[in-house]
Order: sequence, then structure tokens, then C-alpha cells
Amino acid sequence: MTVTRTRIPAGATGAAGAPGAMVRLYDSLLTGTASNFDLTSISQAYYHLKLYLYLRSTGAVEGDFALMTFNGDSGANYNEETLYGQNTTASAGKSGGASRLAPIWSSAGGSTNAANFAGGVFDIPHYTGANRKMIYGVCGSWDDAGSPAYGTVASYMGQWASTSAITQITLTPFTGSFAAGSRVTLYGIA
Repeated sequence: MTVTRTRIPAGATGAAGAPGAMVRLYDSLLTGTASNFDLTSISQAYYHLKLYLYLRSTGAVEGDFALMTFNGDSGANYNEETLYGQNTTASAGKSGGASRLAPIWSSAGGSTNAANFAGGVFDIPHYTGANRKMIYGVCGSWDDAGSPAYGTVASYMGQWASTSAITQITLTPFTGSFAAGSRVTLYGIA
């Protein structure tokens, strides 16, 4: 077995920035409601992507899903596994052959305290490679409008069963719209 490693000289830079640098590719903070976040024309100059989500739905629910697709693909090409805890209950779930991913399955909904948002950080390694794409992350939310107040936390893994490079990420709430104050930031890692 041969392992090839490319040594990058200290201080080397290029279009993608210094090795290991995080370069902001997209940042959107809503001042009103929006039906989605559509991150298009994602540069292919990086090794990995890191996605930060801070979301709230206007749907009349306590917890809402934030749905994700890549490159406009709404076919049955997504698989996911989630380990989560809500209040004092732990559980797990999985889905296969879905038409989208649901990495933040409990985005704060319109029925929670207006100051509550769900947050999440997700890694998408080797997003330009020819193999199926994986996404890993953690997310959580807090509901202090209910009785009792409780939090939700999840560890997440998803797969897009495509060999295409990721050039677009679209996020859509399951119900309603994304509320003002929601924010999505995408970084490329050099």
C-alpha cells in the first residue's frame, strides 16, 4: 500500500488561503423571513467545508426540521443517522433513500420563546471528491416557553449518495419560513 502525502511549505498561500485556513465563502443574516438559504456557486478550491447554522422557523411548532439538499438533488439519494437527547430522553433515528437531509431536526419553532434559535456546526469533508459525500455535526436548541423548559442536542451523520462535487447547498424549513435573525455561514478549509 502506498500513501502519498503532499507537503505544503510553511507560509505557502494560494487562491484558497494558507494551508488549514478557514475562508468565509458565504454568510447571510436574515433581517426578515425567507423561504430558504441557497448557497450557490460554491468554490471548488478547498479541501473541506464547515457550515454554521443558527436557525429559527416561523412554523407554529416548538421544534422544526431544517432540510438540506445538495446541487438541487431532490431524488431518493440521502441517508442519515442521528443520536439525540431531548429533556431527559435519549433516542436515535435513521433514514435511507430520503429526498433530503435533516441535520437540524429541532430548529426552534414559532411556538418557542422569540429569543430561541437552534444552532449547529457541520463538517463536509472532501466535498469535491468522486466518492459519496458525508456530513457530520452537532446541533442543539432550547425551549423555555414550555413547561418544563428543556433542551435538545443531537449528534448527526448524513450521506449524499452522489459522486458529484458539491456546488450548491439549499436549506429549507419543514414548516413556515426561516425567521429574522437566522444566519448561515459557510467556510472553505484550505
